[in-house]
Amino acid sequence: IPDNSIAALNNAVAHGARIVEFDVRWSRNNVPIVIHNSTVNATTRRRGLVAHYKASTLERMHLVSPQNIDHVTAGTIPSMAKMIHAARLKKVRVVIEIKVAGITAAQASSLVNAIGSYSAVSIHSFFPSSLDTLPEYRRSLLTETPVTTIPAGIAGVDMRGSIVTPARVAALHSSGLLAGAFTT
Repeated sequence: IPDNSIAALNNAVAHGARIVEFDVRWSRNNVPIVIHNSTVNATTRRRGLVAHYKASTLERMHLVSPQNIDHVTAGTIPSMAKMIHAARLKKVRVVIEIKVAGITAAQASSLVNAIGSYSAVSIHSFFPSSLDTLPEYRRSLLTETPVTTIPAGIAGVDMRGSIVTPARVAALHSSGLLAGAFTT
């Protein structure tokens, strides 16, 4: 099942997931698209930067199997609006990871529009400047190294699992922040 796909969301929910995470990048015409990499190379039979394609073209690109890139699946690259709709139908919380630094006001607006009124959403990013553009959501900073300064308005810090220590978690909690970890 391809990552960042409607099929992956459905599979996770079928196995009991109550929270799903997916990644966002923007098309050439500023539509938020659910994809991890900056290119379509690893997930489709096409080549090129996500940002060079219009959303309508990206949404027609069929995803390949992660285990066999020669196997093209029925699923296509979803827009954020489609993934949010699927999450709403399944009644799961959504964590959206912004994969780009310094999103524009137009990109932030298009993401807000894609999310719509769905309130079970939090935004995560390695880029504080991208988080700053979306103050209406619960936001968490992702980090691979220990942080000493937390941007204002951040609800939590998600750290690479290898740097999590009891002292770091206690320091975040004492500051009123959530502490999380990721392993990949």
